Amino acid sequence: MPKMTKKKLTKINNSTKSTGLNKLTKLTKSNITVKKNVDNELIESANNVLNDASTAITDKNIISAKTLFNLPNSLTILRMILAPFFMWAILISDYMAALVIIAVASISDFFDGFLARKLDMQTEIGGILDPVADKVLIFCSIVALLIKFNFPLWIAVIIVSRDVILLIGGAIFFYNKKQAALAPNMFGKVSTFFQMITIIIYIIAAVNGYYAFWIDILLYITVITTLISGITYVFRIGKVFASAVKK
Repeated sequence: MPKMTKKKLTKINNSTKSTGLNKLTKLTKSNITVKKNVDNELIESANNVLNDASTAITDKNIISAKTLFNLPNSLTILRMILAPFFMWAILISDYMAALVIIAVASISDFFDGFLARKLDMQTEIGGILDPVADKVLIFCSIVALLIKFNFPLWIAVIIVSRDVILLIGGAIFFYNKKQAALAPNMFGKVSTFFQMITIIIYIIAAVNGYYAFWIDILLYITVITTLISGITYVFRIGKVFASAVKK
């Protein structure tokens, strides 16, 4: 085998180094390109996620604003706002103003549900606000009657206790996505009706110094319907919990 000269060996080594260096450079550039592509894809994906999240939040806020302040819900909110004014009117003995306020509140209680059904504006938030507004109005009324007219304490305790149980139960079920348990039933609507009628008649009778046995009968009917509605609600809570345990 012929011997290679030193010059040829140097040339071969240089050629090998050059080839290796070129391959290494190409590989490095390829890796950088791949890394850039991956980084760009990750950045683009992250931007898309952020944009989607931003759009979803914006849409949710728009929907919430529209549903919260539609006509039926506005009437419900008005009823809650009127409650402390009614209590104040009773406490300062402005009974005419109190009767006007309670009449407006009672009318709004009818029309918010009626308009929600007729205008197809029934919403989840409306279903929650409506019973809460009733409870706030009745609570303020009972407190005012207790202070001003010596309303029977035991009846007040029954009414307020039931409403507190309903509100706590409703909050628990709403938190656990069990909104169906919040839906008012027939007994709840009937008891609320009698409570409002009792409050109005009791004020009129107390202001005019009028008493009749039928007022006591009305009070007992209010108590009975309140207890029945409370018991049925407790049973509904028990059924939901039982079904949750089985799952």
